[in-house]
Amino acid sequence: MSKKPKAPFFFRVLPKVFPIYELLMPKKADEFIVKMFLTPLNFKIPEAETTFKIQANLGSYKFKGEELMTFQWGNPNGKTVFFIHGWAGRATQYRKFIAPLAEQGYNVIGIEGPGHRHAQKKMSNVLEFAECISSFLKDKEVFASIGHSLGGIALLLATAEFNYKTEKLITISTPTIADDVIDIFRAKIGASKRAPKAIDDFVRQRTGKPFDYYSGAEIAKRIDPKQLKNHLIIHDENDREAPVSHAYEIHRTLEYSEIFTTQNLGHVRILKDDKVVTKTVNFINL
Repeated sequence: MSKKPKAPFFFRVLPKVFPIYELLMPKKADEFIVKMFLTPLNFKIPEAETTFKIQANLGSYKFKGEELMTFQWGNPNGKTVFFIHGWAGRATQYRKFIAPLAEQGYNVIGIEGPGHRHAQKKMSNVLEFAECISSFLKDKEVFASIGHSLGGIALLLATAEFNYKTEKLITISTPTIADDVIDIFRAKIGASKRAPKAIDDFVRQRTGKPFDYYSGAEIAKRIDPKQLKNHLIIHDENDREAPVSHAYEIHRTLEYSEIFTTQNLGHVRILKDDKVVTKTVNFINL
């Protein structure tokens, strides 16, 4: 069993010191909350992923003035299967899914999300992810799309707001309830109940919309369920980052969706599970 990546020392002590900072300098603390919420961590890449990355045809795509790394495996003339990683994630986390699909002749592609890894800009958000997906794939006919965590929300948002089309959609470990997302985040950094307002104020200022407008639960309400007649929702019942109730919330709204749950895999290890991979590949092949 692989170990969960260890967070840098700074992020391990932060919950202990941040409440003091918040008490002494509340306005600066609010700014810090927003910055932390929109800045993904870069965890060390496992050797297996590095090896798998070497097997990809690497490229780049220019989005909002910066070059984002792109990946391609399999037959470039086959049906396109697109993967988008989650917050602080990587395309190579999908290696167990990609290998069998590439072997079956699919054109498997992925992109490094804005603000991640090699990107010059270090902050991002779900709206940028959705815009990037829609722009990158605008001239491609996409057969299947797979998104993990925030990547799943981004695919739903691209469908709702940017007319993104995919024959089949698979969302894995996707958080959908805004209050839960912020509560889990503020617990990690030791923030008080000021955090939701700080984040909501920032989002309203930048987009004119409240934060929950960009939550999966609200996005799903803006999608015609018939647009996603082939939607597989995969979620672990013991996910601490996005409780399984989030999956059922989406399932209730998008009535044509199918739900598949696992046990004791958590939020990230689910991407390495053979049953999850088999379920996903079979769903694409149906």
